[in-house]
Amino acid sequence: MKRTQETLKVMSKILTENDKVQEIMGMLAEKAEENNLTAEGWESVKTSILSDCFFMIAQKDEKIRNDLAMDLYEAFNA
Repeated sequence: MKRTQETLKVMSKILTENDKVQEIMGMLAEKAEENNLTAEGWESVKTSILSDCFFMIAQKDEKIRNDLAMDLYEAFNA
């Protein structure tokens, strides 16, 4: 899954370094705290957000979609 991992690494970097994203994530973290979400629960939410973003982008980007298909093909045939 090396190609997909590289894409996710770049996306994660963008999500952690972009000021607008950090502002939104801060608001979400506050809401999570208000609703007594555990640290593990908050990590799960952040992972879900990254996953959702990846799949939305993959639907629109042929290279990412092809990379994912190749990674899955290689994983299934390993």
